[in-house]
Amino acid sequence: MPPDPRFTDLVERYDEPELCNRRNFAGHLTASGVIVRLPQREVLLLRHRALGKWLAPGGHVEAGDASPADAALREIAEETGIAADELIPVNVVDGVQYCAEVSSHHIPRNEARGEDEHMHHDFRFLFVYTGNRPVMTDARESAGYRWVSLDDDYIHSEILGIGNVDALLASAVAGR
Repeated sequence: MPPDPRFTDLVERYDEPELCNRRNFAGHLTASGVIVRLPQREVLLLRHRALGKWLAPGGHVEAGDASPADAALREIAEETGIAADELIPVNVVDGVQYCAEVSSHHIPRNEARGEDEHMHHDFRFLFVYTGNRPVMTDARESAGYRWVSLDDDYIHSEILGIGNVDALLASAVAGR
């Protein structure tokens, strides 16, 4: 699938600091971690307080992040308590994790934060969860969590729109 033209336009118009500036209401970069628990084939979703939607853990790419993948790992730890050593990165080539997809989506105006409506261009990274402890959500950002079947229509329409997830997961687990 070709990238959203709003994403390519943003990348062509702005330098790196502005791409990561959450006050750039033309849009900015975010990163999320789609975490799959095996063998159950379940995806971790958090109930996002501000948007009222079930989403994968994630948030804004910050200037101090070495990469969008590092931003996704930071956000996962902050929002769930899951550490990087409890995750197997998926879609790794020559030691570099690539995102599974880039999703561009509208964010409505947020009066409480003084933010105009804007676009998030979300780098979605895929991980296998190897831990077995309860998820520890940040109550300021999330109103709970749940594990949802990888086959659920909501996962395919809202969380991860790629079709080769099982092959990617199998490759990551086999390469560990």
